[in-house]
Amino acid sequence: MFRFGQESKGNIRQEIKQLTPANTRKSKSSVWKQFTNFCAEKSYDFDRADIHVEELALILEDYGFSMRKKNSEDYKESVIKVLWNSTAKQLQEYFFERYNRKFNPFSDIEFVNARAAKNAKRRKLQMDPTKRKASSSALSADDPANRTTF
Repeated sequence: MFRFGQESKGNIRQEIKQLTPANTRKSKSSVWKQFTNFCAEKSYDFDRADIHVEELALILEDYGFSMRKKNSEDYKESVIKVLWNSTAKQLQEYFFERYNRKFNPFSDIEFVNARAAKNAKRRKLQMDPTKRKASSSALSADDPANRTTF
C-alpha cells in the first residue's frame, strides 16, 4: 500500500479533462478547427517537429490579420483578440505536448510582428462602429496616435 497512490499520468490527465467545462472544450475545439482550416487553405504546414519558431510566427501574423467569419465578414475587434490569444495558447500547448518544444507567442521576440498584426487588425476594426465594442470610443484614421508602425 502506497501512501500517495500510484495514478498514471494518463489517468490524471483524463480526470483533468473531465473537469474542464464542456463549453470550454467546444470553444477550444472550434478555435483550433478554424486555425487548422486557415492553415490548410493557405497551404501552411505547421505540424512538423522541425518547423522554425519564425515560421510559426509568420503563420500567426497572417492569421492575426486575415481571420474572418465563414461568410467572409470581419469579426468584431474584441473577438480578434480572443481568437488570436486562444490560438496562440493552443499552438504553444500543442508543440510542447507533441514535440516537447517551448516558445511563448505572448512574449518571444520572434512573435513581435504576429502580435502587431493582431493589434493592427483590431485598430482597423475599432474605426468601424459596427465592429467595435459598445464601450470603445471611435478611432480616427487621421489621428497619428492611431497609426501602427513596424
